[in-house]
Amino acid sequence: MDKVRLGVLGAGNIAVMNVRGYLEDPRCDVVAVCDTDEEVGRQAAKEWGAESFYPELADMLADDSIDALEILTPTHLHHDHVIAALDAGKHVSVQKPVANSVEDALEMQAAAERSGKTLRISECFVHYPPLELAKRLVADGAIGKPTSLRIR
Repeated sequence: MDKVRLGVLGAGNIAVMNVRGYLEDPRCDVVAVCDTDEEVGRQAAKEWGAESFYPELADMLADDSIDALEILTPTHLHHDHVIAALDAGKHVSVQKPVANSVEDALEMQAAAERSGKTLRISECFVHYPPLELAKRLVADGAIGKPTSLRIR
């Protein structure tokens, strides 16, 4: 495989940040977009240079020219979307949280093992500059010893 032919499931706000990396990578072609909001999905496909737009996941999964899916749907949909994609023979990338329960995550892992395809769970903020700075400040003692944390 010279280039990964990628389908993007979910073209909402978070997709813009995620797809940019694929568009800049010469090893990848974004070839399809699927979104239930046809206007949003078609616009994303146009902006990203994708060949195809699908309003239904089943139609995108039936496209044998797609190697892998980046799943950018809400967390409560990950379980069903990931398993459907793996069962369709696609490699899958999905963001954390991977699922709403450990049981769902284990089922997704089992589907990946059954299919022989890669299931990647991406941690999107590992190298996010504000978080790296916060980690460094805490480690350097710049704010004293933390005793609690609130994340919103």
